[in-house]
Amino acid sequence: MKFLTPFLVMIFCCSNLFSAGQAESGRSASYNAAETNQFAESSQIDTAAAINDYDFPYEINPQEDVSVFVQLEKNRTLKTENNLFNENLNLFIGLRVNEKNFFAKETVNYIIFLQSPELLRDDGLKNSLIDVLTELRRSQPAEGVLGIFTEEDTGIKEISSVSSVRNIISELKESKKQSTTSAIIDRIINYRSGVPNDFLTRIVWISNSDPFKDAGERQMINFFMELSSQNNISFSYLIYGETPDYGNLNDRRVLRRERKRYNDMPNWEAINSALVKYGGNSYFAQSPSELKEIITDDYNKFIYPAVRDIKISVILKPWISPRINNAEIKNMDYDEHRMFLHPITLKLQYPQTNRNNPEENDEIKEIFETGIIPIGMCIIQYYSLNEEKTVYKTFPLEIASTDDYGEYAAGMNTVIQDYAVLQKTGEILKQLSYFRNRNIQTDAYFNMALRVNQQIRDLEKIYNGQSNQIIESDVEVLEMNLNLLLEQIRKSEYMK
Repeated sequence: MKFLTPFLVMIFCCSNLFSAGQAESGRSASYNAAETNQFAESSQIDTAAAINDYDFPYEINPQEDVSVFVQLEKNRTLKTENNLFNENLNLFIGLRVNEKNFFAKETVNYIIFLQSPELLRDDGLKNSLIDVLTELRRSQPAEGVLGIFTEEDTGIKEISSVSSVRNIISELKESKKQSTTSAIIDRIINYRSGVPNDFLTRIVWISNSDPFKDAGERQMINFFMELSSQNNISFSYLIYGETPDYGNLNDRRVLRRERKRYNDMPNWEAINSALVKYGGNSYFAQSPSELKEIITDDYNKFIYPAVRDIKISVILKPWISPRINNAEIKNMDYDEHRMFLHPITLKLQYPQTNRNNPEENDEIKEIFETGIIPIGMCIIQYYSLNEEKTVYKTFPLEIASTDDYGEYAAGMNTVIQDYAVLQKTGEILKQLSYFRNRNIQTDAYFNMALRVNQQIRDLEKIYNGQSNQIIESDVEVLEMNLNLLLEQIRKSEYMK
């Protein structure tokens, strides 16, 4: 299909339709690129955020602040005649935070920083800021600071009353030029030092550009965010502006500046990587009404702090590969979820010996006697603000052996199998960036076209005619990218 339906376009444009709502995955970048006969840049797709766009598959425990699910895709492995186990499977780790009414409301500081010079020229944005700050001032306790500033202001303009909102917005100074990231960070540090309390502080950084693109700037921002997180300051990053309609970027008549604007699409992978470590959310708004909705949602979640300092560790046995890196998440908001899907391989044969580890040899012998194969252990810890303590949860992982294929097939976890398929969509969209370079072997186009087509078929099996907005939109975008691949194949030397 050449064009998405208006309904599916709306899905890409409205970030809050996605289930998680905390981190932009870059799905809109794939759509916008395909509409201009291009493949998206790799940095514009965050595969970790992409899987969390989908609904969480399990119900929460209403008695816990965080419900944790750690499951293997299979609970059986086939034993071959030569005593060999060789199994590929997925490890699913999912966390879902409880609902808003489970947590206590806190007094906080909430400050907006308008970075880009031209933002203040948008009357619609000004009016949205007036509306949303008026609403926040009504709900914000007097002890907490509600404020706003730009690059040119000498300090945070504190909004102390509802009646002062309009005047403060009108007094904001428009920047004559855009400062360097280091200068902006220095200014924010100085401004925050003037806040007269130790409450949790959220700074919403609103910009129409992406300082995370440059490696040097990114290193500075990451340091600054880590420093701030140690002082109970977190950031939400909101990129504001309409997604440009460039036409065909391969057309020489398209202006160079329009090409540059497309390449300036946000590096969501870098942005989310920083925010997941140091707290905060990423957003993309294309209209004043979306900006208002996003700020309201970000504020409401920030004043109900749920859990923080989440750490996920997976310890695997020597016969499991590859190793899984530990994950750390600074904080999670109410109703938020995070899902991790790790493909692993079990490879074990008996008899085998490890001269350096006799205990391992005994364990392998026991495995073949009992038919139970330990996989490892998952340990999850987090600080519960309700209980005011660190909570530890451990999940031993094991799989049983069988020589009965019916029993083996019955032990499949179809939910995890479906999510393994869903995860591949983000991975494929990211890998398609390889084809932005047209000087590659035609065989690579063949292989990727087959892979994209197979992914479309697999997604269609999952939703099977039922309504699922995100999967349907994924299918549409994959079809657009498949058409781009087929067009390049038609132009290749094989077709001449």
